[in-house]
Amino acid sequence: MKLRGGQGSSDKGRRRPARLPWGRKFLFALLPCVVLFALAEGTLSLLGYEGTTLADLQATVGFYEGAYVWRRDRVEGDWFIRERDGNGEIMVRSNPRLLLRGMQDERFPLEAGQQLRVFAVGGSTVQGAPYEHEERGFPQRLQGLLESRHPDLAFRFINAGVGGLDSRSLPDMTRQILELNADALIVYTGNNELAGKLLYDCSQPRREGLERWLNRVRLIRAGRSMWLKYHGAPAMLGAQGLGRNQDDCMKQQIREQWARQAALSSDSTMAGTPQGSSEPWMPAFPARTDMDYLQVLQDFKSNLESLSELAGDAGVPVWIALPAVNYLAEPVFPLPDPRLTGAERGRLDHLLQVARAASDVPGAKRTLERAQRLDPTHAEVAYRLGRLYLEEGRAEDARELLQLAVDRDYKGNRITSHMSALIEGICRDFPGVRCVDVQGAFQRISPQGIPGDDLFVDF
Repeated sequence: MKLRGGQGSSDKGRRRPARLPWGRKFLFALLPCVVLFALAEGTLSLLGYEGTTLADLQATVGFYEGAYVWRRDRVEGDWFIRERDGNGEIMVRSNPRLLLRGMQDERFPLEAGQQLRVFAVGGSTVQGAPYEHEERGFPQRLQGLLESRHPDLAFRFINAGVGGLDSRSLPDMTRQILELNADALIVYTGNNELAGKLLYDCSQPRREGLERWLNRVRLIRAGRSMWLKYHGAPAMLGAQGLGRNQDDCMKQQIREQWARQAALSSDSTMAGTPQGSSEPWMPAFPARTDMDYLQVLQDFKSNLESLSELAGDAGVPVWIALPAVNYLAEPVFPLPDPRLTGAERGRLDHLLQVARAASDVPGAKRTLERAQRLDPTHAEVAYRLGRLYLEEGRAEDARELLQLAVDRDYKGNRITSHMSALIEGICRDFPGVRCVDVQGAFQRISPQGIPGDDLFVDF
């Protein structure tokens, strides 16, 4: 009995080990996970992994199969990078990571010497597509032309065009160019604004807060890539699948935008009534009033103003081209006026079907004129009627309708009249900026003053 009692007394007096607080246990358990995560993220970073999911990647325009991918939600680095050659001279070259985006591989010394250094910025027209590998765009042609006319001067034209580039990137690109001893800047932009806005809304920058920061984590992107790869959608990762996805997303954006406009429209509002505008650059004919398009115009104006201010402060002259328009390219995504009732839209669809199937020109013309009275802003109606007027020799009437078809194309890749007017306004407001009327030059050498496929390889 004593032994038991003594043993019990001994156990009772012995101190039990203290239990760790739950918070400390959690930290000890979390530490290996954090270390493994950091090692995995660091490894993916060293390997240059960027992810291949549709949530990650975005083909900006997709002119052709294998078009480059534009990651708008992650910083790719400067447009041009500096490095020293074997002689210690500082050289400048296009960022290799941006060459897949369609940028030309330009290399030149930082110091221009006696050369007049001219940078050309813009989209595929500057880049030279679809002949960018053979002729490298108009900047090199212009250099050869000026050298033949001014043999006493040395020119160096640098092609900074990127296929599909819209004006959103131009201010940042201009800042970098002005640090590279630029003597002048040529800008050819305006064709990619609508597509750029639609694709921007389809891409990652629309994500906000925590979701956007999480998308920067390579391990999360890798997980999404694996999920997509092994769950029935590997074809979507290819160029063709990516192009189809972006096209579907853009059309969905347009439909949602159109539906919002239709919901806001009053039943008593007459379709086709010309809209007034407080902006002097808005044309008098029926203008688009959808908010996305107005935002595109405002952003376009702001980006060109920023570019002009930066160049003006640096004393670098700027030439902005008024892009030429292929008026004979069909509108890509026409939609009826959102103020039309359901019955009116039904009648309009019926008239368009009749016009498409018409075997005689007079019958098609009468049908299209009826459709135009119902909806004076429909891009396809304006385009088809404009082509018929052109065949009749009514050039002025045809031009007005074909321009309307360009302006009302919801998914177009042609500069609209409003954007052209904005460019002209920039040239008036900034003393160091001049306009180059490429649009007018094309019209002067085209039959009846309406450029078409005789001068264009695409839209």
